[in-house]
Amino acid sequence: MRGLLLVLFVMTALLGEEANKTKSYFRLLMERHNPYLFDKKERLELRKAQIAAQTQKIQAQLEYKKALEVAKIEKEKLLQAKKIDLERQKIAITPQIEETKTKKSIFF
Repeated sequence: MRGLLLVLFVMTALLGEEANKTKSYFRLLMERHNPYLFDKKERLELRKAQIAAQTQKIQAQLEYKKALEVAKIEKEKLLQAKKIDLERQKIAITPQIEETKTKKSIFF
C-alpha cells in the first residue's frame, strides 16, 4: 500500500512538472508571436529600474559638480585670505619703510 502511494505521488509530481514545461513552452511561442501581450508587469519593473538608474546617474553627476564648486570656492577663499594677510603685512611694514627713507634722506 505504501509503495503504491509513493509511486502515485511520484507520478503526479512528474506530470505536474511536465505540465509546467508545456505551459512555459506555449508561453514562449505566444511571446514570440506577440511580445506586447505578455509580461507587462515585468516590462514595467524593467522600466522602473531604468528610470531609477538614470536618476542615480544624474544625482551622482550633480553631487560631483557640487563637490567641484565647493572645492573651487574653498580655494578662492584661501587665496583671498592669503591676499588679505599679505596686504596687512605690507601695511604693517609701510611705516618702517617710510622711517628708513626719511633717515636716509636726513643723513644723505
